This record gives sequence, structure tokens and C-alpha cells, in this order.
Amino acid sequence: MDGIIDDICELIKDRRLDILCVNETKKKGSSEAIKRGYFDTYWFGVDKSQRGHRGDGFILLERLSEYVNGYGCLSPRLLWLLVKIGLTRIFILGVYAPDISKSFEDREEL
Repeated sequence: MDGIIDDICELIKDRRLDILCVNETKKKGSSEAIKRGYFDTYWFGVDKSQRGHRGDGFILLERLSEYVNGYGCLSPRLLWLLVKIGLTRIFILGVYAPDISKSFEDREEL
């Protein structure tokens, strides 16, 4: 998975994006900001005792990390990031809905 994240970071850099929400990371647990070159990553996944599946996160430019005022995961399909730059507050909501290739149970599960 780390190789894929590196590829995604390159894509973000090429497309000149500041923040990207990613889904189906298959990461375990959650994390504080983890440095990956010019980017910081925030991950939310299943409990460490479970097999890696699902998982969501944000990848953002390293220079924006100092402006992150909070982040959290409300469910395996809903996460948020609060960025405050000067007087401007930006609330970013990451939402994931499984596609039709997933089983009906997976799509209906909260």
C-alpha cells in the first residue's frame, strides 16, 4: 500500500492539489500526521486486531498541516478535517459510499 500512496502523492503534486481524501486504504488504526515527502497523511482504519479493509484518510500538502485545527472519523465512511488559515475556517468532509461491486451487506452497513 505504501507504494500506491507514493504514486498518489506524485499525482497530487503533478495536478497541483492541496488536499485529497482517499478511501479503501486498508490501513489499521488511526494516526497523527505522518510525513511522506512534501505531504502529510492522516489515516483512519479498522481496529488493529482486524484484517485490513476499508479505511479512509486525507493527504495534504505539508505546509497546510500547521493550519489543521482538528480531524476525526465519525464512522468508517465519514471523516472530517478542520483547517483554519487566518480568519478563514475550512471544514472538509470526506464521504465514502461503496460502489455496486461490493456486496449488498457492505453497501448497507454503516
